[in-house]
Amino acid sequence: MISDDIHMDIIYRKNKYIPIINVASELNNVFICTSGSKTFNTPSLGGSYVIIPDHKVRSKYLSLMKDRDGLGSAPIFGMVALIEGYNYAEYWVDELRKYLYQNMEIVYDYLKKELPLLHFSIPESTYLAWIDASKLNASNKKIQDYLVHVGKVGIMSGEVYGETEKFLRMNIGCPKEKLYDGLEKLKFSVNHMLNA
Repeated sequence: MISDDIHMDIIYRKNKYIPIINVASELNNVFICTSGSKTFNTPSLGGSYVIIPDHKVRSKYLSLMKDRDGLGSAPIFGMVALIEGYNYAEYWVDELRKYLYQNMEIVYDYLKKELPLLHFSIPESTYLAWIDASKLNASNKKIQDYLVHVGKVGIMSGEVYGETEKFLRMNIGCPKEKLYDGLEKLKFSVNHMLNA
């Protein structure tokens, strides 16, 4: 089992991150893939890592990475960014969580007031707002067409991420001004679609 824990630092309120290897330690072949790139906004630097407790599996993985994929080590800038980020993370991560939670509240309040056909619940973690658009009674393709071509807003269809129901995936990890702009464009798109 491979657990993608890249959002592990972005947890709201009293929720707590519990690594899968802490609760499934008796299982063989349980691994974590993660990075500090979501927490510190450093994806272009590289520096993701894998936690593989089993020594034999870890050795095989490292051999495959080096011999087959040609990746013998992480980029130096990514390693330095990861180390320095976590060395000085306490204040940054606390402030980041507060800011992102405020953004989640903005999305929740805005949709409740301005777009009641869209349903949203604030998640326990992550900076991705999953918005239920099933009450729009429109296909994912039609919704995306209006978002992109009418509202000029890049809110992804959940279908891209394997979600078959009509969900929208909105990244709220941005300044509040940009978030409000995106919400206004979402409203414009939905209203035009409903009145077409």
